[in-house]
Amino acid sequence: MDDPFHLNPALDVDRLAADYPTARRIQIRDIFTPPTAERIAQCLEQDVPWAFAWFDGEPKYHRAEQFAALDDAARAALTRRLYEVATTGFQYAYNTYPMLDAYLQKWQQVPLLDRLLEFINSPPMLELVRRVTGHDDIIKGDAQATCYGPGQF
Repeated sequence: MDDPFHLNPALDVDRLAADYPTARRIQIRDIFTPPTAERIAQCLEQDVPWAFAWFDGEPKYHRAEQFAALDDAARAALTRRLYEVATTGFQYAYNTYPMLDAYLQKWQQVPLLDRLLEFINSPPMLELVRRVTGHDDIIKGDAQATCYGPGQF
């Protein structure tokens, strides 16, 4: 099976490593080669059964099939509750695909995202993150796919 993921060889890792100590958080633009990025984007647009995530005193989500099974009244009640909480406290609501949960629980719904999570935990990716952050003790990465829809926050 071919390896669908390739880091962009044009990344300026030294510049990223120089920026990180001051910012403490950076976005690595164009981390993948264009074909890799296009393959991931196509998967996200076409293949992901989006779950719904929200906060209810703790992080929660309904898998896609659970959320689809809610009737209109149940969805409306959930939406009302989320907006009510958001007016006075911390809240979020968005579409998600919890890649680590899916991988560990062997959902096998989106094989490309399973492979992406493996790539995130591969020596080339972990070495890149260690070099950029200066943290040689990084041993693993986590990931989730997120898609904000109308009215989500």
